[in-house]
Parts: sequence; C-alpha cells; structure tokens
Amino acid sequence: MENGNKTFSLIRDELTGIKKSLAESNYRDLKNLLIDRQRELRAMDLERDQRNELRMLIDQCFEKIKALRESEQKAFEETSEQNREKLSPLVEKALFEARYNEDTRQAWDFCISVQHEFRGIRLQKEIREMLYQQLQEAFDLLKQRRSQEQGILEKKSLSAQRELMPEVEKLVSEAETSDDVNTLWSKLIALQQEIRDQELTYEARKGLLEKIQQAFDALKPRREERQSALEEESLTNALSLEETIAEGEVVAAEAEDFRMAFDRLKQIQQAFRVLSLPREEREGLYQRLQQAFDTLKGRQEAWFNERDRETTINYNRLKPLVINAMERARTSNEFKKTREMLKNVQAEFKGIRMKAERREELYSQLQKAFDILNHRHDEYLATKKEKMELRVDYQLSDVELRLEDLEKEIKKDLLQIEELSETGDNPLFKGGEADPSDDIHNQAEVLKAALASKQELLEELLQEKETLLKKKDKWAGLGQEGEEE
Repeated sequence: MENGNKTFSLIRDELTGIKKSLAESNYRDLKNLLIDRQRELRAMDLERDQRNELRMLIDQCFEKIKALRESEQKAFEETSEQNREKLSPLVEKALFEARYNEDTRQAWDFCISVQHEFRGIRLQKEIREMLYQQLQEAFDLLKQRRSQEQGILEKKSLSAQRELMPEVEKLVSEAETSDDVNTLWSKLIALQQEIRDQELTYEARKGLLEKIQQAFDALKPRREERQSALEEESLTNALSLEETIAEGEVVAAEAEDFRMAFDRLKQIQQAFRVLSLPREEREGLYQRLQQAFDTLKGRQEAWFNERDRETTINYNRLKPLVINAMERARTSNEFKKTREMLKNVQAEFKGIRMKAERREELYSQLQKAFDILNHRHDEYLATKKEKMELRVDYQLSDVELRLEDLEKEIKKDLLQIEELSETGDNPLFKGGEADPSDDIHNQAEVLKAALASKQELLEELLQEKETLLKKKDKWAGLGQEGEEE
C-alpha cells in the first residue's frame, strides 16, 4: 500500500503540472499524454478517493483543453473571416479582369498573383473552396479568350507574314551584292524592329527573324572590312587633329586677341563634327580642346578682372577731380584759370580705361561744370560790360569837359599872346628908362610856356579820349571773352 501511495503522489504531481502548463502551443501533445495516463489509471491499484481525485484532475485538464480548442477555433474563424475579406475583392477583380481586360496576358498574370495569395493563408475549408472555385472560373474564362485570341492572332500573323516576307527576301538578296552596306544594315535593323512589333505567332516571328539574321551574316564581313578602313582613316584624322589642337593650346595660352583665339578654337571644334575619330581619341582630344577653351576663358576673365580693377582705380581717381571741378565752376570768379582746370580734368579722360556708364556719369558731370562756368561767365561779362560802359561814358564826359575847358584856355592864351605881341611892337611903349615892352615880352613868354604845357596836356587828353572810345567800341561790340579780373 505504501508503494501505491507513492505512485498516486507522482501521478497527482504530474497531472497538476500538466494542468498548469496547458497552453495553445502544447495542448495537443499534452492531450495525448493525458489519454495515456487515463488508460494507466484504470489498471492501477488505488483507493477510491485517490482514483476520484486523479480522475477529477484529468477532467479539469480536458476541460481546459476544450476551452483552449474553442478559443483557438474562434481565433481561426476570425482570422479566416479577415482573410476572406482580403481575398474576396481580389477574386472579384480577377473575374472582372478575366471578362473585360483587353490584355489577356495581363489579366492572366493578375489571376496568378491572386492564386499565390491563397498559399499559407488560414481559411475555413468551405470558404477556401468557394473562393478558389471563383478564381478557377476566372482562369477558365481567360483560357477561352486566349484560345479565341490565338485563332485571331494566327490569321493576323499569316496576313502580316505575307506582307513582310517579300521585303525580307528582297533585303536578303541585296545583302549578297549591295555595296551600300551601312544603308542596307540600317534597313535590316528597321525591318527587324518592325517584325518584333507586328502581331505574329512565335513560329512566324522566329522564321522571319532568322532570314533577317541571314542577311546580317552576309553583310557582316564587308561591314567589318569597311569598319577597319574607317578606323584607319579615323586614326589618321586623330593624328592630324592632335596637331591642330596643339596649335590651339598655344593660341589659348598666348594670344592677346581673345576674339581671334576663340574663333580659332571654334574652328577646331567644328572639325569634331565632320571628322570620323576613334571614340577614345575623340574623348581625349575633345577634353584637351575643352581645356584650351577653359585656359582662354580664364585668361580673358583675368584680363577683364584686371581691366575692372583698373577702371575702378581710374574712376576713384577722377571722381574727386570732377567733384572739385564742379565746385570750382560754381564758386570761382577766376574764369580763365577754372576753364583751364576743367580742360585739364577733361584731358585726364583720354586714353584711360573706364566702364562706359561710369565714364558717362563723370563726363556728364564735367560737361555740366563747363555749362555752369560758361553761364556764370556770361552773366559776369554782361554785368561787367554794363559797368564798363557806364565808367567809360563817365570818363569820356570828364575828358571832353576838360578838353573843352582846355581848348578855351588855349584860345584865350593865344588871343592874349597875340594882343601882347601887338602891344610890345607899339612905338609908344618904347624909349623910356623902364621899357614896358620888356614886361610885355616876358609876360608873353610866360603865356607861351603855359600854352605849350596846355597843348601837351591837350594831346594827352585827346589820346585818353581815343583810348576810351576804343574801349567803348570794344565793350559795345563784345562777342567774345573779355579780360578777366
């Protein structure tokens, strides 16, 4: 009995462990183990209570297994429904494609892709059979349509083959004798593509393409021979062009006339369009030519940069001169010196580099300075002319008045001298101790001396009057620059 208790304890512990470990991942294997233990239990010598306890544990395990199976079945049914919802639209689309898609090959490929969706997917048996039957219906429809299309294709293929065969045979015949290898080769390529584009059966297309290949094979030796001659010519062209490019490289590196240099490089570039050249040599030579262009462009850019730098320096140097010239033209009354100064600034523009817009900017300001100076000078001369005319008129009036007075005095002196001469010659005044004629004579000499002085003054006044008249005529007819103060 002691051994029976020991066996009971072991089985009870085992069943308890099975009950605790039951899960969806292992319940099938454990179910078989429980069945084995159930059989063994019948043959075991156990007390009634022990047997009932073990049976109860086994029943509890089976109840748990049942619950797990029901849960698994429910999950399976839910997954099956989800997969049905996923596959059903695809199957319906497959049927639609099978009925209406003009491209049966595309429709067939789509049906195949739907068929692949069934692999490894969880579905209830009846749902799988229903959907697969619908998909099979799509395949059957496509088979019927493809069979019909094959019949139509065979008719079209026969018609197209009849149209193409004469042209194929003609080119095959020409391939044996024609000297225009390149043209015939191009025609064969075009006809080959046309055959591939036509609706033809596999056998018809294969037969036509084999004939085209015969023509290619007939042309190939002559084409290779001409290709060899062309390659030799290409090498000769490459050697000649290399010398020309070497010349172009020198021009690009040293020429001072950039336009001439660019024209020369463009002439060399044009040779690439007309000469046949080996591919590798063409790339290498063209790269050298491009480098020559880059060299020339770099030199030209450097020249322009230097010119821009020089033009900026010239602009910055001349701008203050022009500003100063403008200020002088507005304020200075030394018109002659200012005009000379403007001319000197104007002379600075000759032979120097400057951007056209900046040159125009400064030159227009300088011209404006000339205009301002000329306008101010004209106003100055007009004012000075008026003042000088008034001054000369006043001086002339004064001189004429003095002349008039002096002429009167001279006339008076002449008359007085004449009277004294007559008196001195009178006998009545002679013969006394004090001869009055001597006094008269002395008085006449004094008057004559005074008269001579007055006559000199008269000459001076007449010359002054003549000078004033000339000055008046000059200012009256002023049409050119006058004297500057």
